[in-house]
Amino acid sequence: MGWLFGIICLIGFIILFIRFPKQIILICGLLILLCIILWYKYITIPDQTREMMNKSISVNISYNISKCNHEYPLLVTIKNNSPKTLTKVEWHLNIYMPGYSTDIAGWQNEYSSDKILKPGEMRSSCYKLPLNFSAKNQDPSSLKYEVSNKYFYFQN
Repeated sequence: MGWLFGIICLIGFIILFIRFPKQIILICGLLILLCIILWYKYITIPDQTREMMNKSISVNISYNISKCNHEYPLLVTIKNNSPKTLTKVEWHLNIYMPGYSTDIAGWQNEYSSDKILKPGEMRSSCYKLPLNFSAKNQDPSSLKYEVSNKYFYFQN
């Protein structure tokens, strides 16, 4: 979206330069000011709002066979602390061995939930381990489970 905004500003500058060559300094100043205002309004403010909404949704994962079973051992808790109704959550699961920084979750580690959560609601569900989980000989309860690349969809 930002590149489109830049192209529009450049085209506007070229048109104004050709049309009014003597007033170019004033026109440049006004055009730069307009670009800054539009950038702030249409790029910065929506990004800040989206970031605030993303921080208000929590997704926690733990290995928990007391609340889940051996086939679906991952307990995922999603809480909507935002002022909007949440319609879908997508995330990636990262799994780490103690003392290591390499993600061993494999490449099919995308998960999602389409449970609609109103503001303040929470939901827990059980999920399978990734199909390509590469530490079959490791005790799953000793591993560290993290969420990354969270994407949220809100009701309009």
